[in-house]
Amino acid sequence: MTSSTTGRTTSGAPTTNPFIVVGACTYSDGCVRSANYPYDYGNSESCIIALRSASVWLTPTWFHIEEDYDWVALDGTAWYSGYGWNGDDPFEVTSMIYWTSDYSVTRSGWQLCLA
Repeated sequence: MTSSTTGRTTSGAPTTNPFIVVGACTYSDGCVRSANYPYDYGNSESCIIALRSASVWLTPTWFHIEEDYDWVALDGTAWYSGYGWNGDDPFEVTSMIYWTSDYSVTRSGWQLCLA
């Protein structure tokens, strides 16, 4: 059953994909993530995740990427590398998410879920 005002099913899952994903990232079950998450992503990967709406609230689940060489950028201003996020508060993204990995050393990657 879907509520016409929230666009969510009674279980709370989104009824449509709120993202446009281009490149080596995936979306399913309300989460965007690096390719192959929670297993190691590949070398020289990148993606852009654009929003279908003005903004979304995301809950950071996890990231573990090569520090100082692989990056997740939120709205083009907040850049993350290394590891962290698990248990952090939800935050709003208003434009896009960008992901890039370099030519060596891979980790388990990252995942952000709709709040």
